[in-house]
Amino acid sequence: MSMQQDKEMDGLFRSKLEGFEAEPSAAVWAGISAGLQGKPARKSYGPFLRIAASVVLLISAGLLFLPGKETKTSRAKPNKLAQNNVVKPGFVAAKQNTVGNQLVKKNSQQQIIKKTARAANSSAAPAKS
Repeated sequence: MSMQQDKEMDGLFRSKLEGFEAEPSAAVWAGISAGLQGKPARKSYGPFLRIAASVVLLISAGLLFLPGKETKTSRAKPNKLAQNNVVKPGFVAAKQNTVGNQLVKKNSQQQIIKKTARAANSSAAPAKS
């Protein structure tokens, strides 16, 4: 068929069906009216639930992977004198494998401990007025 014949056929159908209206049957009208008067359509909570689940997931992942505050463990309070007086090891000769060097190191550490204890005792004693 050529283009001209298609246009003629379209014009013929258009002229014959110009004022035509089809009326649906009674069964169709009953279904339409029942649909209009029936229950309202259920609201979908799917998108809301997905967003809420995403928020919960992000918060829990953040709490799991981000460093939190360190909790304090219950410990006895340290002595103030022990905090102020730090025992530092004395000078020890370069060779620490020999017995003599080990004795020197031990003696110097003992001397430092004695000096620190004396200093702590003298600072702890009440001042005479």
